[in-house]
Amino acid sequence: MGNLPDNFYSLVAVNDGLIVGQIGMEVYTAPRRKHVSNIGMGVSETHQKKGIGSKLLEAMLDLAVNWLAIRRIELEVYIDNVSGKALYEKFGFEVEGEAKQYAFRNGAYVDVYYMAKVVASA
Repeated sequence: MGNLPDNFYSLVAVNDGLIVGQIGMEVYTAPRRKHVSNIGMGVSETHQKKGIGSKLLEAMLDLAVNWLAIRRIELEVYIDNVSGKALYEKFGFEVEGEAKQYAFRNGAYVDVYYMAKVVASA
């Protein structure tokens, strides 16, 4: 992953020497948003439904909350990614909004949900 900025973190899942999943997190640097991060994740199609996404998300949430003092974690998930949305909900993320025609994919515009998890202060 080359030279990542100081405010970006990346974790990978490896199986038989191959990267089969990755999660990245950007921690915002603006003074009023230093408690907020945004994550993005992907797991190869051949390795989905095996708990890899859960392990990656669990590890990144631990880093965010317990080591970086992040209190709000944001993400976007395509509306048709039912299993991805369910995974995020399992970890306490909630839909906060929807963006129409957010991205161009496979010849069509697709919508996303904006989701976030707010962690209570200790």
